[in-house]
Amino acid sequence: MQNAPFPLSGAVDIGGTKIKVGIVDRQGKVIWQTTFATPNGKRSPQIAMQRIVSEMNAACCRLNLKPGSLQGIGVICAGPVNQVTQAVENPYTLPGWQGFPLPDRLCALSGLPVRMEHDVNGALLGEVFLNRWYDQRVMMVSIGTGIGVAVCDQGRPFTAGRCYHPEMGHIVVDSSIKTICYCGRSGCFESLCSGSALNRIAKAHGREDFDALYHDWQNGDKALNEVLELIFRHFVDGMWNLSVVFKPDILVLGGGMVQRYYATCRHLLLPLFKQAPDFIENIELRSARFDCDSALVGASRLIFDAPEDQKRQNA
Repeated sequence: MQNAPFPLSGAVDIGGTKIKVGIVDRQGKVIWQTTFATPNGKRSPQIAMQRIVSEMNAACCRLNLKPGSLQGIGVICAGPVNQVTQAVENPYTLPGWQGFPLPDRLCALSGLPVRMEHDVNGALLGEVFLNRWYDQRVMMVSIGTGIGVAVCDQGRPFTAGRCYHPEMGHIVVDSSIKTICYCGRSGCFESLCSGSALNRIAKAHGREDFDALYHDWQNGDKALNEVLELIFRHFVDGMWNLSVVFKPDILVLGGGMVQRYYATCRHLLLPLFKQAPDFIENIELRSARFDCDSALVGASRLIFDAPEDQKRQNA
């Protein structure tokens, strides 16, 4: 068994339903990855940490590498994530993880430096690196189970507040809608346009999920016109609010819902960008790179791009 012949990092993407674990090289190539279900129950974070280390060590053995020769492990996690204490503070999609000091525990189990970031920030770091967008302001809106938003300016993630990543998916889009989100507000972007929200709306109209609702609408069910028009308006209004605040050069749409409905999103947004050039200037609309795992690449950048003093401190 040998040391890594070139710099390699462990990478972990923790979501509410699944956890992805990988090994990534400095050039952004994912040389190994696997996925397993996010554990449930009181000991779920401890079980997850043990599984992550076990999977990564087994992969190193198969690659004829010493596990300790990895540069470290970058972790991106569904937030909120406390940037000061480096603890997971997400009872919403990761029940049982509240207050869990993930980097400390994973470092103790693996013997490697560990750095953690909010999941959408991490995915955007991967997009910026893979596309070499270091001289531009890039905003990513990820629409999946929830809605996450991140902004990078000149390669640096936007932060606000002392502890937590800005929860831009919870901007209020339509306060007349009385559905209360877990954030405590009614009519926020996530509660109206996330995958969970769209599936809830579909079931209220007798469909199994949003895919079925959209299919019926596309096939001429005019009774659904008003439903889809309201969803589209909420989506456009939410994207308008984010775009006029951050004025990105590039807007990246990602997440599971976008992977299926990118053409529709593009059709709705391009006229918006053209109608108000004084407010929204020359935004380039892009899809996330679904051909590779930008989230794992972004997680690895937390290790490769860490200042040397932080690497020594976390070792």
